[in-house]
Amino acid sequence: SSSASSEITREESFSLWFGGDDGEDHRYVRTDTSGMIYTLYYSSFFSQLFEAKQLQILPQEIIALNMDNVSSVTLSANGKTFKVDITHGADTDVYTDGDGKELDAATLSEFNAVLEALGKMKATSDTSVVEKGEGFSDEEMFRAEFTFISGKHTSGEMKITRYGGNYCRVSFLGRESQLVTLSDVGNLVDLVTACCQ
Repeated sequence: SSSASSEITREESFSLWFGGDDGEDHRYVRTDTSGMIYTLYYSSFFSQLFEAKQLQILPQEIIALNMDNVSSVTLSANGKTFKVDITHGADTDVYTDGDGKELDAATLSEFNAVLEALGKMKATSDTSVVEKGEGFSDEEMFRAEFTFISGKHTSGEMKITRYGGNYCRVSFLGRESQLVTLSDVGNLVDLVTACCQ
């Protein structure tokens, strides 16, 4: 009588049964409680799952940084460490080093070059495909420590170690399976070294 209403959300689950495809890469599907058959678009993703082509469906990016949510970054490579604190303002952000001194334009550019290289770096293989090879070592080649303003994690540590051959392994936020090329990591090390000079 008050005309008030409320919305109630409850969890539901159902099973989806997959059949063959219609010749145009659309899978036939139906739920476990219905005899009605549908075609599912974008089925190539599921085909890759069924064919166990996991490298095609795993994310290739190493990290997707939203710098608006980052309050500090500490970079370490080649025995050198460089820390940057970030204060976010309404109009501009202020970048300071570990001693509280604002970064000059050249150092800020070098710091941004490291972040850009990280953002562009892609996994080229996976530890489930490539076995540890000659040159494997737990010794780290690169480390990046992030402090986040909000979100599921308050901090995150990325560590890159030698996996052997032409590969290095990336460990970040519980994931340790991505492999990147040794040359990409070498470039990253050089960029961090430039920041520390």
